[in-house]
Amino acid sequence: EPARQAARQQRELDVVDWLDRRGVPVVPPSPRVPRAPVRRDGFSMTFWELADVAPDHEAYRGVAMSYSAELHRALADYPAELPFLAPFNDGLPDMLAALGTADGVTTADVDRAHTEFETLRAVLSDRAAFESAFPGVPVQAVQGDGPSHNVIRTRSGIKFADFEDITCGPVEWDVALLDSQAVDEYDAAAKTLGMRVTDPEIRRVMDYARRLQFVGCMTLVPQLPVLATGLADTLDQWRSTPPLR
Repeated sequence: EPARQAARQQRELDVVDWLDRRGVPVVPPSPRVPRAPVRRDGFSMTFWELADVAPDHEAYRGVAMSYSAELHRALADYPAELPFLAPFNDGLPDMLAALGTADGVTTADVDRAHTEFETLRAVLSDRAAFESAFPGVPVQAVQGDGPSHNVIRTRSGIKFADFEDITCGPVEWDVALLDSQAVDEYDAAAKTLGMRVTDPEIRRVMDYARRLQFVGCMTLVPQLPVLATGLADTLDQWRSTPPLR
């Protein structure tokens, strides 16, 4: 949907511009054009500064979890309203509706995915539902897609990038599916910064939600064949986990 895509892209531009003006190391929107998505020939585009990439940059090579904690501290002050867990609530339903057409997905997979989605929706459908399930746990702007791995190594240092999934939610969404060492590193950094540490039960729920999101991405393989191998492994991992209760 063009309108939904444009709104998503505008949120990304606005948040990253706000972070840049506050001195957070990000790849900022280009100052050469208006800060808004441009639609041309059916494609919606955004424009960014060209990063001076360092020789040791590798796509999606992670950085220390302290970077994620520092980003969360900055994002906690973001003043504009953001949709609640947009990657789960906005993008996933359409993918699950088409899951039965994806290669390699069984009827049992589809049934389990829909059952888990409804269970998760009971606590993740909006901010009120989450706060009812986890009273007292704050939500805030979060990067939405693994900030520790969405970075660019530039000649002037690490810069955050890829905020297309910026959303409102618990910080646990951004550490979902990471191993215990990474979580411990995040929690240690959070303590140092005066922030709360992650909650194990919320992490469990976010892990299930993120796995389900990746299962839904099986429907994107015809458009992006490069995803096939990685998502097939993710599907097998999801099948090996106990169903959500």
